[in-house]
This record gives sequence, structure tokens and C-alpha cells, in this order.
Amino acid sequence: MDEELERAIALSLQESGAAPISQPIEIDDSDGEDETEETRFQEQLRRAIEASKAESSTTNFAPSAAESARETPSAPFLSERAKLEKERLERLKRIRGDSDHEESSAPPAKSSAPTTRSESKGKEKQVNTSPIDQLFWEGELRPVANRHTDPRPDGKPVFRLTEILGHKSDIAFAIISSYSTSVSWIYEFFDRSTPVIIVGQPDESGQAGIKNILPNWTLTVPFLRNGRGCMHMKFMLLFYKSGRLRVVISTANLVDYDYRDIENAMWLQDLPLRLTPIAHDPKIVDDFPSLMQDVLRAVNVRHALTNMLCNEHPGLPLQSINELRMKWDWSKVKVKLVPSIAGKHEGWPNIIHTGHTRLMKAIRDMGLRTGKGKSAKDLVIECQGSSIGTYSTQWMNEFHWSARGETASDWLDEPRTRRTKLPWPPVKVVFPSAKTVKETVLG
Repeated sequence: MDEELERAIALSLQESGAAPISQPIEIDDSDGEDETEETRFQEQLRRAIEASKAESSTTNFAPSAAESARETPSAPFLSERAKLEKERLERLKRIRGDSDHEESSAPPAKSSAPTTRSESKGKEKQVNTSPIDQLFWEGELRPVANRHTDPRPDGKPVFRLTEILGHKSDIAFAIISSYSTSVSWIYEFFDRSTPVIIVGQPDESGQAGIKNILPNWTLTVPFLRNGRGCMHMKFMLLFYKSGRLRVVISTANLVDYDYRDIENAMWLQDLPLRLTPIAHDPKIVDDFPSLMQDVLRAVNVRHALTNMLCNEHPGLPLQSINELRMKWDWSKVKVKLVPSIAGKHEGWPNIIHTGHTRLMKAIRDMGLRTGKGKSAKDLVIECQGSSIGTYSTQWMNEFHWSARGETASDWLDEPRTRRTKLPWPPVKVVFPSAKTVKETVLG
């Protein structure tokens, strides 16, 4: 992580002009003739626009675009310098009162696809959108593009990281979470001024903590009892300047190879800002936003949020964890959230808010409970998991019971000695063999 931070800091300094870059623009602060100033500015602006066009024409998946940006850092620098020079000339005109001088301007760089967006009552409308501008008010589940299956043989749509995030200049605030993170890599997908809270895995001590790792970036890690367990959740909460919130649940870690080489999937949904916030209701604890708020508290986001609000970012769109449910309209979210929070969970209803007992509650809410008859016996489950060597017949039967939508209170009445001797239930655990691994693209 320290090496990643050093690289991210170096990139930040490089973009700010503290490190040498290719093709520097000479900027003269002297009060020369307007015509000379204008000619110089137009040449600089032309170069910046050409660099911007070249960068926007890239059609590869997101990581390649990011890698290209790393290899040619002059493009964003040229664009920023041209902007600064334009602002300087405008200030110079105002000071001199040179109202007769007409400043010509180069035409704006064209968008890669025709896109029209407008906002109405906190909800954006879209017409003829390019992939990066698409909005998903009903929710969407897609595989993530990677270089080995792009385009997909079946022609089905995929998500790229740039499309998931959208235009970086539109993001007002972000909360992102990942078990494994390349900070320097994901840092490039955000504007340097955007405040970001990133959730990660704690060290061996398992102690919770927060740390300002970069300008406007705070790392937070949760408490893990005796250092056991892991923070394995991968999600994003993206708050946009328009008021919209995008919720993202992912299987991909925030590392380049997960988006470049590995098969992953992504669910996301856009939520409009409510016209008027609703009151906090402590009795509602089981819907999607309430469980998401529990997740944020469990992974120590609350303290990181307080730290940001009390220091450099008092105007964040999210002022408290409870506002997540109060300020955004979740009425169109139909999926069920099944978080897995490391730790010891005791008491009802706490145990049905996480893990396979939460799966049980979700299946019941969806009306898919099998009961204890033939449907229960015929239910065959295929699943994927880690730590396969620790699976026991007792745990697998409890998992199968929950997957059928049957309450844990039923099997809890059975003596533990009897539960440990149960036969294996009809559960198929999918795992890669050594042969499968060796035959993959990366071997």
C-alpha cells in the first residue's frame, strides 16, 4: 500500500507541474501586446484540444485508457494550462478595459457520441446517450468487460469502469470499498478535487482506524476481532453534482487486473434525490438502504465521514449515515441486499441482517420459500466460496436451510451433536481445479 501511495502522490505532483513533463507549455506572465498574447494562447489551446480529442477517441476498455493516460500525462496538463491561460487573458482584458478587442475562440472538442442530458427535480433525463452517459433508474446487472472477451461473443452489453463512474467532473463525492486496492490506479479515475472515502482491509491487528492518504482521500478500515476475518465487500456509492446517487455492488477489486483480465460482474442502480427528505424511522431496519447504512457503520465509514465534514469538506451531499435513506428515493430498488459482515452476531433480529441467515430472509421476502416437503428435498444449490476445507456437514446443512428460506430458529432447536452428524445436503460447490487454472489465458 505504501508503494501505491507514493506512486499516487507522485502522479498528483506531476499533474500539478511539480515534476518534469513532456511537451511543456511556456506561459509568460508579462504584459505583452494583446495580439502576441492571443496568438500564443490560440496555439496552446489548439494543442490542448488536439490532445483532448486524441484521448477521447480511445475505444479500449477502461484500464487501457487509464494506462494510456499514465503514459502521456501531457494531455490533461495541456488542457489545464490552456484553461488557466484563457482565464488570465480574460482578467487582463478586464483590467485594461479593452472592449474593442474581439477574442476569437477555437471550436469546442466534439463529443465521441451525441449526448443530451438535462435535469428535472433532481432526476436527470437522457436522449441519445453514449455508454458513459447511460442512466439506470431500474437497475442493471452486467458482466464487466475485459480484454480477453471484448466484445462478448454473444453480443450482450458489458460495463467498463469509466462507464460505471461516468464523467469524473460530475462526481461530487464517492465512497468506494474493496478488499484489494491499487490506490494509484483508482486515483486516476477521479478528479483530484473530489473527496473520496475508500474502505480497505485492516492490518494484522484488526484495529479500526482512518487515515488521510492523499489530498481529499481518506482510508478507513473496520474492526476485526482478534484480527480474524476480512473486509471483503466491494461496492461504490457515487454522489453526483446533479443530486443523483449511483449504488454499485461489484465482484471486482479495485485493481487494474480485475478489470483487465478477470471475469467479474456488476450491479448498479441510479437513484434520484428526493424533493423533500423523509424523516428518519429507526423502526425500519430491513430494507436495502437501511442495510446499506448498517454496512457503512460496520466498515467504519461513519468516522471517516465525520472527519471529512469537520475538516476540508463541510458541504458533502451526505452529512450523516442516516441521510442515505432519508435524502434519496429507493422506491424502484427491487433487489435484496445480502451483506456478509465479519464478526460475531447475536440476538434476533441482528442475525438476519448478515450472512446466510440474511439470505434466508431475502428469499422469504421474495416469496421463494420452499417449505419442508418435496420442494425442499429437490432444491439443488450451486455456489462458489473460499476456505472449502473448513466446510462441515453442520454448516452446509444450515446454509442449505437458509437457501430454502427456512428460519434458523427451526434447526437451532436441534441438539448440536445431532446437527454435526447430518449427511451432506444437495449443494454443489464450484471451484477451479489445477487443470482449469493452468488452461486459463494467464495460466
